[in-house]
Amino acid sequence: MGVFKVIIVVIHILVSLALVVSVLLHSGKGGGLASVLGGASSSLFSGSYIIEKNLDRITIVLGLVFATTTLLLVWLMNPSSAATAPTTTPSSAAAIARLMLTIGG
Repeated sequence: MGVFKVIIVVIHILVSLALVVSVLLHSGKGGGLASVLGGASSSLFSGSYIIEKNLDRITIVLGLVFATTTLLLVWLMNPSSAATAPTTTPSSAAAIARLMLTIGG
């Protein structure tokens, strides 16, 4: 594997872990991050509202980076097979036919 591929894989792993943490920090039906920080609810005038808004932005950026690295890895790992369909050779087709005959009868 080339150096570029290794760098992309490392970035992909780090971003995926950060994305999981970022999603888990979001507020759900309960208070989420606001309740962790001690507030009962996030209001417009509290600091937790700003934190939640910034967390939304961070999650969006991490999601875009994750999608980009995923597409890059798909393209880098197997560039020749992206444009061509997989083919079977006559020997593999014959082996499959023999296997089917042995199983069936």
